[in-house]
Amino acid sequence: MQPFSVVCETCGAKLKVRDKAIVGQIHACPKCESMVLVAVPAAAASPPPMVPPKAAEAAPPSDGTIAPSDFATEIDDLLQPPAPAEEPVSPPAAEVTAAEATQPPTEAATAAEPPADAAATEPAIPSDAVVAGSGPSRTAFWVWSIAGSAAFFALGLLAAAWWSRGDEQPQAPQVASRTESTPPGGETEPTPAEPSGEQVAVNKPAIEPENQPDETPAVEPADETPEVEPPAFEPLPDLPPVDDQPAAEPAEAGSPPKKVNLDPLDPLAIDSANLDLLLIPDVDTNVTAEAPIEFGPEEADDTEELEVDLPEQKNIRFEPGTASRGPSYAEPLAAGELASRLEMKLPGVTWRNTPLVVALRELEQLSGAPITVRPAHLQMAGVTAMHKVSLAEENATVRQLATGLAKAAHLRAETTPQGLVLVRAGTDKWHPVGSPQYDVSDLVSSAEEAGALGDLLQRVVSPESWQQADAKLAVDGAAFKIHQQLGVHYDILKFIERLRMARGLPTRSRYPKSLLSIEPRLATMKKQLARPTTFAFVDWTPLADVFDYWHETSGLTMVADWQRLADNDLRPLATMAGSVDNVAFSQALDTCLTPLDMAWTPTDGSTLQLTTVDAANNSSWVEFYPGADADKLRERIESTVEPQRLQQFVLQADPSGKFVLVYGNRYVHQAALK
Repeated sequence: MQPFSVVCETCGAKLKVRDKAIVGQIHACPKCESMVLVAVPAAAASPPPMVPPKAAEAAPPSDGTIAPSDFATEIDDLLQPPAPAEEPVSPPAAEVTAAEATQPPTEAATAAEPPADAAATEPAIPSDAVVAGSGPSRTAFWVWSIAGSAAFFALGLLAAAWWSRGDEQPQAPQVASRTESTPPGGETEPTPAEPSGEQVAVNKPAIEPENQPDETPAVEPADETPEVEPPAFEPLPDLPPVDDQPAAEPAEAGSPPKKVNLDPLDPLAIDSANLDLLLIPDVDTNVTAEAPIEFGPEEADDTEELEVDLPEQKNIRFEPGTASRGPSYAEPLAAGELASRLEMKLPGVTWRNTPLVVALRELEQLSGAPITVRPAHLQMAGVTAMHKVSLAEENATVRQLATGLAKAAHLRAETTPQGLVLVRAGTDKWHPVGSPQYDVSDLVSSAEEAGALGDLLQRVVSPESWQQADAKLAVDGAAFKIHQQLGVHYDILKFIERLRMARGLPTRSRYPKSLLSIEPRLATMKKQLARPTTFAFVDWTPLADVFDYWHETSGLTMVADWQRLADNDLRPLATMAGSVDNVAFSQALDTCLTPLDMAWTPTDGSTLQLTTVDAANNSSWVEFYPGADADKLRERIESTVEPQRLQQFVLQADPSGKFVLVYGNRYVHQAALK
């Protein structure tokens, strides 16, 4: 196949195609790696065969457009690795030379004769070349005359070649053999003979840039005059690749250095395809370092230089490893402002299986009103802060949406001067003496043990509530008759059920057993609290955003007590800044919250409440430590915890000897776990 050229549409490079097998395919351009369709140019394409009209219509388009049905196939082909080029098998040089030397002259003459169907393949003779009155015999005469001249010319070439070689050593042919055919016009046009098996030169790619030098030297066509001896075939020297831009002429010796062109840059005069990284003006590369650069006249500078002693820059927000409190961007809610926010209507809000704390946080952002949920009231309702809720309302007020979310968690939304708070309804109501009754016959064996258990219950279950005049506990055999508020009754019920679990006894109430656990809260979340963490809030960041970040990164649920934090002027839009570097998460919380007069306390095995320091110190609960020594545990707690945090501390060994019961705040239980 005669090599032909195609043009890359991206970079404009001319690419030479040698392999017939890649015609009609899409390949990467060797210069710019863009995709190029290999199509035979119209000028070099052979005449199409005669086909029926229907077959011609079904032929693929010749302009390189990919049909939609073949698009997936074309992409698959592009994703496949290119097939390795097969190396042609060429005969030894000696055998080729011998075969050429022994070829009889008659064969060459016969090869030069036109084919029998020359009349069908050759173009018609122009009408102005036909003599008036000439017939078929005159046309045949001219055809045979031209054919004879061509045969005689071919014999002359073979004889001249044989004579010029003489005694020289035979050399392997460097180009493929050619046959010449003489068209009726009398001009000789060399036609390359196609080698058998579509042989391609060794180590030649199927497609390559045309501007690179060809390894096979081109041979100029021989002169038509047989008397002139053809020149010897010599390989052409290798030429450097031709670039699109002409090479700069070298500067003549002794010529003055050129000046740098500092004219303004015209973006419209720049070819973006030839730019590498930066837009630079047209600078001559032959300019020497000593070339003077001309600048405009220097303008006079009337500004005075002042020496100012700048103070040393300091971080006004925090030092590394510490935290500080920033300004608050939310003023206290004025009279009537909270009510107007709660009556604001939202076009449409939808929550589908959304955790309660997440839905409340989103409603808080939409309304600008702080919303608090109390973990103790969640436990009374038999749910957790991550309880899934679903709600969809249109043109509903913020108050209605908050009420709907609270109802989905068995709570009630109440309005306070500090915002909304979700609580359990009726927790402050009193029940008469003797209703309900607590049967503890499985926990005690005598009236004395029942009395001792009743005394322990009043010391570890809401001890401050028993100071009220109406609060009473009476022992009736192996049962308790208690007159207390509803919220305290919930705490008594949970304590008795956990005591049964610690002693290995089954529970007797309908309270969800999944919410009852005898494992200490801090031990349950030990992995999350001990995990090293690093973060930095370098600018004043709202507290609500900081809490959201901790909630997302720690694996623990964060519940903010905005009702109590408002007493310290801490609201969702109050800001802080701080950083920690590779410390335990519990230590990171203390580092960031202590400067803000805040603290954290666990409410269950996966939830932390962020509240004031006083509220955290007064938040105490009961834990069971199995297999502990009561004396050693007491000594460790009293030597570790500060005395002001031991006001409500209670430690007592269980009569069964299986565990030690400890009542205290977070600092007490942290010391007990050590």
